[in-house]
Amino acid sequence: ENREALPLAGFVKDKGSHPTHKGIIVSLYEEGMQPPDIARRTGHSLDAVDRYLSDYERVKLLIRRGNAPSDIPGLIGRGKVIVGQYVKILRQYHPELFAAKDRQR
Repeated sequence: ENREALPLAGFVKDKGSHPTHKGIIVSLYEEGMQPPDIARRTGHSLDAVDRYLSDYERVKLLIRRGNAPSDIPGLIGRGKVIVGQYVKILRQYHPELFAAKDRQR
């Protein structure tokens, strides 16, 4: 009602830095909310929401292809912090993308 993003379970449990609006938008997407609804709920334009989700999907694709998270900011032209948030969200919602690499450690 007051255009504030509500804390999501994953962020309430997180002891680290607070998520950016991009991280909140991507988490809502992963929870099944459609982009127009995300835009309304967060007070962002649909174009902005689509751009954030597109970047997130690019990160997901690169992780799926075996790229190291540390290489992705340079590959997609986005900052380390936001790519790090996207990777954290991917680990939460798609742990299978990291299972083989985690076993190799």
